[in-house]
Amino acid sequence: MGKDISDVFVSIPIENASDQLLTDSEKKSLITRENIILDCWASWCVPCRARMEEIKSDKVTIDHKQYHIIYLSIDANDAMWKSAPYPFLNNENSFRITGPDNQFIKDFGIRRIPRAILLNQSGLISSDFIF
Repeated sequence: MGKDISDVFVSIPIENASDQLLTDSEKKSLITRENIILDCWASWCVPCRARMEEIKSDKVTIDHKQYHIIYLSIDANDAMWKSAPYPFLNNENSFRITGPDNQFIKDFGIRRIPRAILLNQSGLISSDFIF
């Protein structure tokens, strides 16, 4: 908790569903909004898909606060990621980490998914949690 993800997040290649890589400022703006949850998932992950089918949104309310979910796919296969059958995924909330060396996964010890990371407005990890 309290770990600043800004530098690592901005340094990794992230693309949207239109195959456009995000700029550093676009990546920074994703994580510096209020009440953000980064949801690390993959199209082949059965528990990830079950959770997405249950939530059916890019927003969730926890303890009377509304959070915006940024779905961050670790799919290596672009076509599988894009074929995920969730109409709420779009260029504003769904992104894929690309590249052969995923520093974000290494730096934050993401050994299993789904994994949700709650961020504060400064890009600091507020907590890891299950929702």
